[in-house]
Amino acid sequence: LFVGTITLLLLCLATFAGGFTPVVSVWKRAFKSSLSSSSTTSESFPGEEQLGLGILVNEEERLKKSSFKIPPNELVELAKDVMRKDFGLLDESILADDFQFVAPIIGPYGKDFYFNALKSVNFTGSFSNIEDGTIFNIFVDPIEHNRVWYFVRPVATHTGTFRGAKPTGKQLVFPPQANSILFNEEGKVTRLNLGYVADRLEGNTGGLALVFGFAYGVGKPLPFPEARGQRSLKLRILNFLSGLADKRMKAKKAKEAKKAQKAKEAK
Repeated sequence: LFVGTITLLLLCLATFAGGFTPVVSVWKRAFKSSLSSSSTTSESFPGEEQLGLGILVNEEERLKKSSFKIPPNELVELAKDVMRKDFGLLDESILADDFQFVAPIIGPYGKDFYFNALKSVNFTGSFSNIEDGTIFNIFVDPIEHNRVWYFVRPVATHTGTFRGAKPTGKQLVFPPQANSILFNEEGKVTRLNLGYVADRLEGNTGGLALVFGFAYGVGKPLPFPEARGQRSLKLRILNFLSGLADKRMKAKKAKEAKKAQKAKEAK
């Protein structure tokens, strides 16, 4: 732990002293190298273009080449059906035998554990208007043709006791999340990825999703740092030094702009 912290400190100090350019340059070279060796991105399709570090893919053309048994439009409908059936709670048959549930800091869990965990938490008895949350941008991954992506912006109102917290009537607004569902060729769900926050600064649940967001929102967060919206010591040090570097660069830019303005006025 000590060695790792010292290494991180040295990296941050180097970044602070010289700006982010050297670090970004190294990262760019590594990223481009990984792109060139990746079988999923190396093949070129009509209408695609390089945008900085990535390729703007032609989704339609790539999906036309899909070898997956189920067509993209049918996969989207299957994903909607999974949501209608409350991700298997209303119909367990939609989940494959090798099903896995995966979230940012928990899982993967199998089917039995997944159902036991969901049934042990009484969300509908503790919160109302959960169904008012929005689901949008449902689409098939143009690279991984058996995966359906979608975005959610959940909301809920605290109307019942939850983890010992009495009803407050508080409306919980969760951050936007990018979730996905993977299917096998029989149309069964093999993996459910939920709770992947796209912008942790949005909402009032501490940047947290799923049960962590519910618990945090009612003032009863789960008893570990990640469930309290906290960061490790290493990450806090990195954020602090990165913030100093950011301020330094802004000050330098402002100083140069002021100098240029004076030079302009002197003419």
